[in-house]
Amino acid sequence: MVLENNAEYLVVGKPTKANFVTENIDNQKFLIFGPGIMVNQAEKDGFRFTITPIENTLVDGKLKIQVTENVENGENFTTTFLVPVKTKKE
Repeated sequence: MVLENNAEYLVVGKPTKANFVTENIDNQKFLIFGPGIMVNQAEKDGFRFTITPIENTLVDGKLKIQVTENVENGENFTTTFLVPVKTKKE
């Protein structure tokens, strides 16, 4: 996942554009989910989306994003990312 302007963290309440590059993934069987995420566009090589972190949904100061792919045997393969977030107080 790459944040706009190569940012290293998200900011609570501030929409940030991001790209999630995929390779050898069927986008029809792929989900990205987490609080404050809005997918803007799915392409064959990834997703473009906007993330607006919500303070009361953070896990130890990080935004929990999960990506899941429904693989050939019908099972789901899920990976979790914890993205650093700054609050407006910092």
